[in-house]
Amino acid sequence: MAITSATTQATRGCCKKTVKGYWFLVPLFAPFLGAVQGVVVYQLMVGYNMEGEERIQRLREVL
Repeated sequence: MAITSATTQATRGCCKKTVKGYWFLVPLFAPFLGAVQGVVVYQLMVGYNMEGEERIQRLREVL
């Protein structure tokens, strides 16, 4: 019983969605940060390889 009451007291103050806690900023900035992260991952995984194929095709057409 003592452990659960200590944990609830510890988490009670940190998870309030108040102006002082700045939790209201998370839904405002998270989509933009996720979009930037998605673009970076896409370019690293897919975009770089597609550009390489186009470069090879252009070199074959020139030669």
